[in-house]
Amino acid sequence: MVQQADGAGVKCHTPELEVFLNWLTDNGADLGDFCFATWPSFGRGVMATQALPIGTTVVEVPFEVMMTSQSAMASPIGDALRHLGHQDSQLSTDLVLVLHLMYERVHQADSFWAPYIEILPKNLTTPIFYTEAEIREFHGSTVGDLVQARLKELRKLYKTAFGIIRERFPELFPKEKFTFDLFKWAWSTERARCFCVGQGFAMVPGCDMFNHHPADVPAQEYDTDLSRKVFRVFISTGTRANRQLFLDYGDNVECMHHAIHEYGFVPEDSSQDSVTIKALSNKPAMGETQAVHVKRKALLARAGLRNAYDIKRNRPPGRKCLCAMRVASMSPAELLAADFTGEPANFVARLSLGAGTPESDVGTLRALTQSLRHRLHQHPTNLEQDAALLRQKLSCNVRTAVLCRYREKIVINNALKWAFGMINTIKKDHPIPVRSSSPTAASSLRKTVGKVLAANRALKRSASGPAASTATTPGTTPASPALSRTAMFRRLSSASAAANSQAVSDDIRSAAAAAAKVLTGTAHAVLHPSPPVSPALTLESAAVTRPASPLLHSQQAPAARQRPTSAAAS
Repeated sequence: MVQQADGAGVKCHTPELEVFLNWLTDNGADLGDFCFATWPSFGRGVMATQALPIGTTVVEVPFEVMMTSQSAMASPIGDALRHLGHQDSQLSTDLVLVLHLMYERVHQADSFWAPYIEILPKNLTTPIFYTEAEIREFHGSTVGDLVQARLKELRKLYKTAFGIIRERFPELFPKEKFTFDLFKWAWSTERARCFCVGQGFAMVPGCDMFNHHPADVPAQEYDTDLSRKVFRVFISTGTRANRQLFLDYGDNVECMHHAIHEYGFVPEDSSQDSVTIKALSNKPAMGETQAVHVKRKALLARAGLRNAYDIKRNRPPGRKCLCAMRVASMSPAELLAADFTGEPANFVARLSLGAGTPESDVGTLRALTQSLRHRLHQHPTNLEQDAALLRQKLSCNVRTAVLCRYREKIVINNALKWAFGMINTIKKDHPIPVRSSSPTAASSLRKTVGKVLAANRALKRSASGPAASTATTPGTTPASPALSRTAMFRRLSSASAAANSQAVSDDIRSAAAAAAKVLTGTAHAVLHPSPPVSPALTLESAAVTRPASPLLHSQQAPAARQRPTSAAAS
């Protein structure tokens, strides 16, 4: 599902589209010289049927045709929505439109918006609609975290909203029709299609058929004429005949995670790719007390720092991200001596690279590499394996997931290269004396390295044994090699994190790094001899590029979350 620029599209004429266009014109919409067409990398979109000069209106839709909070309140569910608003003061326009869309789809036969609802995609390709096996392909990626969080959020919202409404209006929203699957569909459709119109959000039939523009193709523009009460898309760059017309979905769509999560496609431009990393884990590192861990969190909050930051593909980590890593690398003595008074800006200045000693800067960068490595080892595959998978014939959803984690690994590797380069520069310019190791941290790390390597050797023997895959002791559960490997790396990461904040010599750090390399190299090859993609998820078709997606980019309105307010025409 990589978005790529294509040439002329293939015109598509279906009875549903003809009914939809006639419905628009019958209700006052103004349609210009365009038609619907399909492209291999986009699915359905809008194509100019002749050369269009700057200023030409492509489509103009009156307010009466839009789905808005006002039309929802005037519908048969208006009283139920007002009741929900009284019970929940945080009722959002998004939820109002979602319930509005659900009701109109369930009662489509009698709905004014029936022709519009008929052409809406019913099988969406955003990750919340993936199968469990497909979602597992995101394991370790930022998108995987977002999918799980979104599903949890939607289940809670569905249960709360319909619990309140059905208590008083059970006949309006019967459980057998207003299902969670329908709620997910309406939520994703509304998120992808809404424009800012005036002071609120609206679903604008006809204007949400345009695809998001690729990096090398300019977008057309849209605006609202409040005096005439219309919303229009118009030509702002000029275009030739038989060329696809694009809109700009907003800056957030250039971020791979946002584009996949909200729209279900991967932007062709990878320059805005990012990975989210954390300075502190949820639990204290090995050898660290809960009191010290709480102290670190308190210092982050006092300095106005977050625990999680995004690392960009082609940029060094941000200043505040490095400040958070400095807090993660502080020794307990440094934490106790930290002055919690003053303004947060002063904390940032004191925690920045260059503000302390060369030794503290190296500690900051080591904490960064530790966090990056932890993120890298959450993935079930390495960069080379993902590259090999992308050369195979994969289903659309699996290809999206593999490409996502492949590009994330590139971001992580770039950041690691930068961090190690900085460490080498600091050590070259400011030679740091070899310190005597802290007995506690050194002993803990040495023991952990030994246990990890011993456990890894045992895993190799069990994986290569003749009956390793079938023989188990009666009454016991077979061990999972992947889980065992994950547990080993967690122990090593925790011990290394503790060592980062204490005096541990470089020879012990090297031993830990060697153990990590064993885990990610030899052990991975033994435990995962073949790419971890289920045969059931491979694509029977010979096409290796993205097939036409059920979730058409043309059917996702610009700026789902950014939603810039359109300028009102004079």
